[in-house]
Amino acid sequence: MSTVPVTVTLQPNWSQIFSGEMIIVRCEIQGGGDTEWTYEWETTSSNNPPSHNEYRINRATVSDSGDYRCRGKSDYSITEWGDKVRLTVSCKLKHLSFKVKMSCFLMFSFV
Repeated sequence: MSTVPVTVTLQPNWSQIFSGEMIIVRCEIQGGGDTEWTYEWETTSSNNPPSHNEYRINRATVSDSGDYRCRGKSDYSITEWGDKVRLTVSCKLKHLSFKVKMSCFLMFSFV
């Protein structure tokens, strides 16, 4: 095992992500030099992970929610797993709209 640090980041990096948004989970290996890395992902989501450093989700759904982490592999070494990032995808709130019809009338009374 190599002690090369691995960082897992989430873009956008805010906590509330809605279905339909694009998300990138990125695996960064610091100080790996000129090493050619392949990437191994571990996730609790129902997706099949890629073998490169970006895990791109074009239109997020609730099933993409889960923990994501990665590590790097080369011909000569393997890194430790990076810390997990937790992705929580919420259903997009429906934008409600409605119309209100107002009417006025006048009443006259003759005395």
